[in-house]
Order: sequence, then structure tokens, then C-alpha cells
Amino acid sequence: MFHTTKNGHKIWYELGGNGPGIVLLHGLGGSLDSMKRIAYDLGDDYTKILVDLPCHGKSDNFSLSLRELSYEIVAIMQENDFREFSGVGVSLGAIVLEETLFDCGDSLKNAALISPSSGFDNEIANMIMKWATVPGQTAKDVFSPEFFEKHKREIEEYENENPFLPERLAPLLSEIIEFTTTDRVSDNFVLLLIGKYDKLFGKRMLEDLRNSFPNSEYSILDSGHAIHRENPDLASKLILEFFKNYINRNK
Repeated sequence: MFHTTKNGHKIWYELGGNGPGIVLLHGLGGSLDSMKRIAYDLGDDYTKILVDLPCHGKSDNFSLSLRELSYEIVAIMQENDFREFSGVGVSLGAIVLEETLFDCGDSLKNAALISPSSGFDNEIANMIMKWATVPGQTAKDVFSPEFFEKHKREIEEYENENPFLPERLAPLLSEIIEFTTTDRVSDNFVLLLIGKYDKLFGKRMLEDLRNSFPNSEYSILDSGHAIHRENPDLASKLILEFFKNYINRNK
């Protein structure tokens, strides 16, 4: 179904399950389809709302700040009667949830952040530029070398069916690059899942993330940037345990 933003743009989302609300947000260049494995692993004890972020999937192409997007995520959840909710985000989706924790922490009470970022620098910008100009570069940067070599054929097939489209993503990219966690703090409970071989964000950002989210716990997984595709079983296990522990703490 579609959510209409205050400026009249459309954001597509799908929902299923019952119980506490969890919003699931995909990474750059993806769609809500990439979050369906995690949503399935969470089981039926949660209401899972999967969103196509602007410039992705079935949603409209339009520009808005991360703060404005965080308000729209809250509005989607409120439309479905969730004044308080949890979140799971991958990369770009993690950044959106980080912003939501900073701006709307009374609504987004806790979040599992897969491959989160503390901000953007020239190294990241140059890497994304390569994705737009060098065929096949995206997969080489988001997967660990071992996983890429082992699954090269299926990865290439996926990339051909789901090409990186910089011309479509441009309106949102111009806003994302301004993101930073510097001098920003959220006391909400957060799970950080970091890829050991993540070239994009990874361990180099962990200290800054821990400073901004002092009530966080973290795990470093044997993966590249795309943890949810390389190591989905362990990622889902850790996320499910995190949410169960959070609920127990608040009973």
C-alpha cells in the first residue's frame, strides 16, 4: 500500500504478522524484497512493515532530507496504530533509522542496525562513484572476497536483474552524504551488526557509533558490507535475540 508524504509523494510499504511493530528498511539500490528473509525469520509475533525508500522499488523518485524521511517513517507506523515501534535497517536503511533515533527517539524505541554508518567521507563517496561507472564493482565492494568468489555466478545474475541505477538514486544521495553522528546521542537500545570485511563503513566507524549510541551492543560478523545476504542465519538470530531481550527488559 502507499503512504502519501506531506508533499504528496508516494512511499510503498507492505505489512504482515501480528504484535509489536517493526519497520524494516533496505540498503542503497535495493528494495523491500531484500528484507523479506529477515522479516520471515522474525516470525509471526511481530507486525513487520517493509518499506521501499524514496527512489527505490515502487516508491516515487523525490528528494527529502533524512530528518524529513525519519518523520515519514514515523507517520507510516502511526498510520498502522504504532505510536512506539522497533526497526531493522541495512546500510542506507540503518542510516535512516539512526536519524530516526536522533529525531524521534520517543517513537523508535530500539533498532537493529546492519552495516551502519557514522558519516560520509571521500573514501565512501569515491566508492559509490565507482558503482555508477564501473560494471560489477558494486558486488566486489559489498561482499567479502571469499564469498564473492564462491557465489560469483549467482551474484552476477542478481546484479544483472537488479542493476545499480545512479540516475534514479541521485535525489536521495544528495541528502544522504550530509549524514553524521558527530555530537549526536541517542540513549535508546541499539544492536550494531558490523561486517569484518566491510569496505564501505565497517569497524573503523564502530567507536563513533558506540559514542552516539551508548546503550548499544555489537557483533562483528564474518561478512562484508551485505551481512544480510552473506550471513543471514546469524544476522537473523542476533536480531531476534535482541528484540526478545528488549521486550523482557520492559515487562
